[in-house]
Amino acid sequence: MKTKKVLSAVVSGFMLLGSVPAAMAESKTAMTIDTSEIVKTVSKDMYGISTDYSIDNPMIKDYAVQDTSPNPNMIKAFNEFEIPVIRLGEAGSKKLNWKQAIGDVGSREVQTLWGQTGIVAAGPVELVNAFEAINKNAAFTITLNMTTDSAQDAADFAQFLTGDASTEWGAKRAAMGRTAPVNVHLYELGNEVDWGDDAIAVDAYIAKCKEFISAVKAADPNARFAAI
Repeated sequence: MKTKKVLSAVVSGFMLLGSVPAAMAESKTAMTIDTSEIVKTVSKDMYGISTDYSIDNPMIKDYAVQDTSPNPNMIKAFNEFEIPVIRLGEAGSKKLNWKQAIGDVGSREVQTLWGQTGIVAAGPVELVNAFEAINKNAAFTITLNMTTDSAQDAADFAQFLTGDASTEWGAKRAAMGRTAPVNVHLYELGNEVDWGDDAIAVDAYIAKCKEFISAVKAADPNARFAAI
């Protein structure tokens, strides 16, 4: 026997200049959902999460004492979802100095993100480690800072994430205990760069994209990109 759930909804209409009779202004309709029939199966690879850099990011265990290990409560909360793809960097990526969000936490310089000022203890390595504790095969889309970073900064970031320990920036990642490269799915060329006080004009953005793509590909030949 098929299981059915019935949802009721109230559909309201607008009375436009008296042309809609009052009786039609509000009516009820019913929608039936047959949960026993699968119309289409969506791949788990379509399911992901977008996260950002912040000062007191909850993905690490304890910001106050600079314990940057994965937060077990967050791991438990997300564990059942696996999260195959993580977007790393939203609006915070426009202000982030990633070179001051790596290495020894106590040596990192103060930054201001989302109105908060402090050390970014949950930098790229800490966040990658936290999400890999949920899914060891997770892939990451990396949002590049097109606002305050140079193309060389972006290239250094790509090398930091994907280069081996023989490279300058790959060695810095390895020194943090992260010898394996990050599984970078693609690089995003900025986040919402078309609005705000720091908006980039279209022609300038196109020119910058070309510059960033060339620089990043020199560091990560397999790099793929998304532009907004």
